[in-house]
Amino acid sequence: MFALAFAITLIVGLVFWLPSKRVTAEMRTRDGFVITVFFWLVLSTFGALPLMLSETANLSFINALFESVSGLTTTGATVISGTG
Repeated sequence: MFALAFAITLIVGLVFWLPSKRVTAEMRTRDGFVITVFFWLVLSTFGALPLMLSETANLSFINALFESVSGLTTTGATVISGTG
């Protein structure tokens, strides 16, 4: 499960990084805000992959995304119940 989530993340990352690795444009303040927003969205989405792929957790995409964001922001909120 974690190996598959890692492979998906690696492949998607390479697909986006390889075409832009030689770009040497100067960043503006607006670009920093966009990068920050996308960082949180992408990190949360790829953090949800192991939870979605896990047979034990059996979470939908929305619930896995909620758990991922909750874990990254350390809110402690959860939608997982009845496990353990």
